[in-house]
Amino acid sequence: YLGGRARYLMALKTCVMTLMGFTAEKVKLCLDLKTNLKHMGFWGSISLRSECAKLQFGKSKFSFHDLYMNQHTEVVGGHKKLLFSESRDMHHLAEWMESTKRTPGLVSYSLLSLHTLLNKTDPRRNFLKQAIVSYIKQKALRRNCPQSCPQNFNSLVRKCTCMCKPNDVINDKCCGIE
Repeated sequence: YLGGRARYLMALKTCVMTLMGFTAEKVKLCLDLKTNLKHMGFWGSISLRSECAKLQFGKSKFSFHDLYMNQHTEVVGGHKKLLFSESRDMHHLAEWMESTKRTPGLVSYSLLSLHTLLNKTDPRRNFLKQAIVSYIKQKALRRNCPQSCPQNFNSLVRKCTCMCKPNDVINDKCCGIE
């Protein structure tokens, strides 16, 4: 598909978040609210607004900017300078969206295996598919975990990720609670 997309990536410091009493989900929600609604002159529900204000302006020894290490903005299509103007006017967002029609970017695509070009009844189709699978398996990068986790500390969700058993001192991400 052709068009435009803007994506903002931020690497968060999860242990600092824990010490501030926030989760990655809550920080994401606050950042989404700030990004999506700042142009409209309001900031969502009162309870969420106060949580986000506490996060951003802080009532702790950490500032909001202590939460993240790196940030990266990726813009595909359109005139990128329109998105990064000093004014927070919705007009600039609308202008950028309109510019994606004149200078679109590749937003998404799909790939089909080479064997699908052959008719389903063609006997070469299955042989080609097997050859492609074999080639991919030979050339694929293997994911080797550099270290093993202590017994029963492997993450069930993410391979090569160790988890901690939460207690009074640490949470499941091995971050200190205080």
